[in-house]
Amino acid sequence: MLKTFNHIPLELPLLDILKRLGYNRHLTQIQESQRIAIEKHINDAFSLCQPVGRYCIDRITENDGGRVCSESGLVFESSNLAALLKDSPEIILLAGTVGREIVEDTEKLVIQENGSTALVYDAVGSETTDAILDWLMKYLATELIRKGKTLTNMRFSAGYGDLKLENQKQIFAALKLEELGLELNESYILSPEKSVTAIAGII
Repeated sequence: MLKTFNHIPLELPLLDILKRLGYNRHLTQIQESQRIAIEKHINDAFSLCQPVGRYCIDRITENDGGRVCSESGLVFESSNLAALLKDSPEIILLAGTVGREIVEDTEKLVIQENGSTALVYDAVGSETTDAILDWLMKYLATELIRKGKTLTNMRFSAGYGDLKLENQKQIFAALKLEELGLELNESYILSPEKSVTAIAGII
């Protein structure tokens, strides 16, 4: 079963964005005019984000420590993922995207040789995308606690550890991400760029 959230009410992840940009509120000193300009760029970029998320839950039929298989036919060859899911009877696939507009505006800024603002837009897009998955995990945790269940503390993405990036293909298909306007190229990279998928488990 797929569950989609077309309008996720995210709060601006300001501290995460500033951290990605290399700012430390205790160590980094900037002029007030610079701070105002940066925060304006951050707010402008965030206004371009259109947070959308989707997840599905599938029953795990096999986990031998090196491979995880699901009822719907998913097969993940990964000891790292198997370790994450060792106590999980069910697997969750998640995806989030902020849409194309912020990506397109970031590219325009690069063309205009406005690299500093483009970096801000890129950071906003990345951190907002991650915030979508955080929001989905919190939503799921709230739903599951009513059933006496919980989520794994971590989530895992294709391309990390020993979970090969090519696994993005079966995640994309299982979540039917084309319905959200996403595409997957021959190198298993998602488009628009500020899109991400992940795997977690139910305990």
